[in-house]
Amino acid sequence: GGKILNTIPVNTLSIPAYRTEYYLLRAKVHTHENNYPAAKHYYDMAIEYGKNQKEHYAIEAALLAGNLSFDYGHIDAARDYWDMTFVINNTKDIYVENIQKKAKYKLKELEAKS
Repeated sequence: GGKILNTIPVNTLSIPAYRTEYYLLRAKVHTHENNYPAAKHYYDMAIEYGKNQKEHYAIEAALLAGNLSFDYGHIDAARDYWDMTFVINNTKDIYVENIQKKAKYKLKELEAKS
């Protein structure tokens, strides 16, 4: 998986949003391949690189990293990632609001199980 992504040198992605989306896409490929360490690495890269951009990629990465962490039994990490969706400084739009709603729902589910 991700063969096309592997052909793109990340240093050629001079527009920050493109680089953040690249990291997010790499993370999604690794998630699909059940490669937890690589997926987590790229989600973290997307979050770090995109946390102050207007595009939604960092918030999406935080939600998906939370889902991944939860699926692998890392409950505290999942909570931390879902909490991040409310502090990452991406521009509020309908997409961001929907991601935050999903994270809020996941956090409520965790609280109900505690």
